Amino acid sequence: MKLEASTIEELFTRSEKHEELIRLIDKIIGETAPDLKRELYSAPSITMVGYGEMPLNTATAEEVWPLISLAPQKHTVNLYIAAEKDGVPLPQYFIESFGKSAVGKSCIRIRSLKTLNQEVLRELIRETMLWANLKSNTYGRNSALS
Repeated sequence: MKLEASTIEELFTRSEKHEELIRLIDKIIGETAPDLKRELYSAPSITMVGYGEMPLNTATAEEVWPLISLAPQKHTVNLYIAAEKDGVPLPQYFIESFGKSAVGKSCIRIRSLKTLNQEVLRELIRETMLWANLKSNTYGRNSALS
């Protein structure tokens, strides 16, 4: 489900039943990783808030993609983490810690405030920042391709 929005605030407001949850996750990301650039990303199938940047090499081009992103969906708020540890997507290390939330390869689907473990989320963000800092001084910052 793609929500059309031209600003982050509009995306949050249009999240309707997930507005409180998405605002809380945004706040936690901002507090835990305050130096990450925060901006709205709109792709053909999704609109999301991106935090930080990293290079993304596709078959056709070298692009910039968010290190962390947050997208409201119909039944969940999806948190995407681009970091990995020992070749395994970082969210995989937190599967048990997120309880009833569904964890995919690099995505955590959070259903409600009740299922969100805020301390685990903070730890995941800290681990993501550690990975980004090890990769390059520009990962997670404003100029991933510099």
